[in-house]
Amino acid sequence: MNMSLTVNIFLAYPDELENPEYGSFTKGIADVVHKLNDDQEFSNVKLVLRHWKISSSIGLSPDGPQGQIDSHLQDSDILVFAFGHTIGDGMLHEIDVALNRPQPLHKYISFFFPKELPQPKDSHEAKKAFIFHETREKLWKIGLIGQYKNIDHLISSVADNLRKHVQEFLKYRNAGGTAPFCYQANPLLRI
Repeated sequence: MNMSLTVNIFLAYPDELENPEYGSFTKGIADVVHKLNDDQEFSNVKLVLRHWKISSSIGLSPDGPQGQIDSHLQDSDILVFAFGHTIGDGMLHEIDVALNRPQPLHKYISFFFPKELPQPKDSHEAKKAFIFHETREKLWKIGLIGQYKNIDHLISSVADNLRKHVQEFLKYRNAGGTAPFCYQANPLLRI
């Protein structure tokens, strides 16, 4: 009997990436996960994609939908963050939870940012742009960043990244351990 290992993937992204102008980001990633599940290389693995729209609903957590998202960030094996052209308080909170979760959780984390950002139109947008750039720079310094040109490039980059993360995860699981922790939480780098 072939035993299957479940690998939970949590996808964090803003509504902006579901804008018709960009195409369907989540559908593209769901297709990637489906193809990886059909890949012979991963025949003993079941990849499960979770993201805030399908994995969080009112009433399932005493802390509401954000509490559910935080829980998924803690117990998923692979975390993928994709950003649009702005960054909100929810995403800042989720980055903080992901990077500062308690040991000995062993996760893979990736962050994808657009290569180019529009110029802010007013002081409110300028403040958000500053936070966005500051966050991107902090993550760049710890080596967890990918950049994308458009939605197709983002989906392709996430696909390549997921394949590598799953391969590494399986390599370490097959060696009798858990996946190596790719980021050591450092309170000086708190977002």
